[in-house]
Amino acid sequence: MQEFLPLLSKKGIKRFREAEQWIGTVAWHIFCFKLVMAR
Repeated sequence: MQEFLPLLSKKGIKRFREAEQWIGTVAWHIFCFKLVMAR
């Protein structure tokens, strides 16, 4: 398990950042869409 940690930290963090950005973008679009639909 110990030898797996460096791989996880380097690639895992990059993947996590990308996923975080993607989720944030999707959430923002849904938020804007709901605001527009509420009018």
